[in-house]
Amino acid sequence: YDYLVMKTGYTARPDIVVVSIDDPTIEDHGGWPLQRRHYADLLQRMSTPTNRPKAIGLDLLFIDSTDDDMQLAQALHDLPVVLPLTPIESSPLPALSAPSPNASMPDNSMVIPPSLARAVQTYGHILLAYDQDGISRSIAPNVPHSPHMALAMMQRSQDPDAVSKVEA
Repeated sequence: YDYLVMKTGYTARPDIVVVSIDDPTIEDHGGWPLQRRHYADLLQRMSTPTNRPKAIGLDLLFIDSTDDDMQLAQALHDLPVVLPLTPIESSPLPALSAPSPNASMPDNSMVIPPSLARAVQTYGHILLAYDQDGISRSIAPNVPHSPHMALAMMQRSQDPDAVSKVEA
């Protein structure tokens, strides 16, 4: 696979944009982790009709609650955001209940602060599968709690009403 990609080349699709957080941004905004109000500001700029993406994947773990959660939750609410979930063996949070009839919440082994969890409808796990050489070339498409984040983003971009279903 690696050889074929290098030989044939890879051209990124023009309709996919990756926004990353670089070191100067981290320094300018007071260090890591960035306050959630900075993410809220960025998301609010993306919510205008001319900038509105089909799906937004926030590949950031928001495990602990902060004072900025409500501001971020408001920015997340009306956007097609997919949040990552990662298993946590002993969760400090109680099991979360469903925020709406359309969305299913992860159980307490996949932690997200409740205020943020209620603001989005789509989740995706970020577990990777590693080959014998230690390189990840594949994903586990589905785990008992959710699809992989990449698949959840694809589903969300194709169907604005797509939600992650928690499997029993």
